[in-house]
Amino acid sequence: MVTAIQQLSQRVEKLEKMSDQELLTIVEILSNLNFFGELKKESCEYAQNGQCSYFVLHPEVKNKIPILADCRIEECEEEFIHKHLELSNITCSLCQRTIADSSIPLELLNPKKCSQRIEIQEE
Repeated sequence: MVTAIQQLSQRVEKLEKMSDQELLTIVEILSNLNFFGELKKESCEYAQNGQCSYFVLHPEVKNKIPILADCRIEECEEEFIHKHLELSNITCSLCQRTIADSSIPLELLNPKKCSQRIEIQEE
């Protein structure tokens, strides 16, 4: 009986340790996302006034994408009422626009600025 209780106790400790490791892994992933996202945000030409000027979205998508806000970018050239993504270190770290590979020619790292319009169809 004592052996079974000791084995059960060891199994519980092992499970508790595993969940601690999972928590530490999640914290490490989030801290890496935060760190590299900040680096990307600082060097991105599209990060302006806390918004991403690369993505120009129509106002109808407000309830479909929660991280949108009305345009606050003073240099924005769009004439219609629109929205942009709010920036955070996490969104910038997940963005595929910023290329960190130095083996790519410099002219490909800074393409001509063009806005990508995203339209979401109503179902």
